[in-house]
Amino acid sequence: MALGFQPKFGVVGYGWLALILALLAVPAVAATSSVKTIHKDADQGSSDQWEFATTADDSGHVYAIYPQSRRDPNCATCWLPSLMLITSHDSGAHWDAPRSLTPFSSGQANPQIVVDAADHRTVYAAWLENMNRDVMVAKSSDFGQSWSVVMADRGLWSAEHPVLAARGQDVYVGFTRTHSLMVATSHNGGVAFGSAEISAGASFAASLADSATVDNDGNIYLAWAGYTATSATNGRVHLYISRLLERGGRWATTLMDTSRDPEGCSAYQCAWGYLGAQISLTSDSAGVLYALWNASSGLNQAERIYFASSTTRGEIWSQKVELSNAPTGATHTMPLIAASSAGTVRVAWMDSRFTPDWSAFYRTSTNGGATWSDEKRVPTRALASLYAPTSSTE
Repeated sequence: MALGFQPKFGVVGYGWLALILALLAVPAVAATSSVKTIHKDADQGSSDQWEFATTADDSGHVYAIYPQSRRDPNCATCWLPSLMLITSHDSGAHWDAPRSLTPFSSGQANPQIVVDAADHRTVYAAWLENMNRDVMVAKSSDFGQSWSVVMADRGLWSAEHPVLAARGQDVYVGFTRTHSLMVATSHNGGVAFGSAEISAGASFAASLADSATVDNDGNIYLAWAGYTATSATNGRVHLYISRLLERGGRWATTLMDTSRDPEGCSAYQCAWGYLGAQISLTSDSAGVLYALWNASSGLNQAERIYFASSTTRGEIWSQKVELSNAPTGATHTMPLIAASSAGTVRVAWMDSRFTPDWSAFYRTSTNGGATWSDEKRVPTRALASLYAPTSSTE
């Protein structure tokens, strides 16, 4: 079972949500719900570790990757992020010491990591470097001990938020460049990539890739958000799932939902989509697709969590249903979803029902989302960051 998660924006403690969902997707540790520190940097001047991604295979290996600030060797007062890797060989019970994934470079950010969905062994990681102009992909065939690195795409303008999926020889990296959604594709196991743009038939002020999955027949799907305005007070967020129809690059795109732009962010000069609508996507061993997203129905309406599934390779989706029991007015964000065997799907999110703290919750289903377990609260206290809204109108 391959998983890859990355928090799009920073609420303290959100990385643990991704880690717990990764562990919950491994049958051997399905009951695991404890939270513990796997690494704490002693140098507080270099402890920016908020971009946290994790994945797990089905044989007890868990991988966590994050940027760690380091002094620039060419500038005594400058700090640059460099990717660090932490691995566990016993389903998260014990962790190896952190180490650099790659040699120090001109800044490495927005990491993503997944396990090959076909062999459940090979690990791929993706990130941005060189002022975010380069999309990089690394591959390990020995459980993260050694890595080969290639450049999947380079542009004159910076890229944003890569998402990653792999099955067999097919490796895909979705990302945004100059407001356009792009995908870098490899059909030789990540040795070489080619890039193309995904079009939804509309122009956007900004686009953000959210997640990607490859089903058991090798079909690739990308979930993403398109913003229709440059103002956080009058725009809309359109949530899409795009599927590749043919290797020549023709994509079909389905509009899953539309949400208002998040309010309150412009006052803090937030990045696009900060705590706004986003969509997470996965597929199980039978090829069923599952989507989880947060969206708001209108102005002054808090974002809720919604779920839908498709047994037709994304051509037709079930009616969306709410999964959170939080009271009206609680804001929901950071949707995560994972699936393994046929019908087994797990979801997690954060919400503000216990304002001013944010809490993480998860639920599981063994029948494709027809019924769900009771909500379970992740036993950790996650404080809202400076930018996180604390009411339904922000």
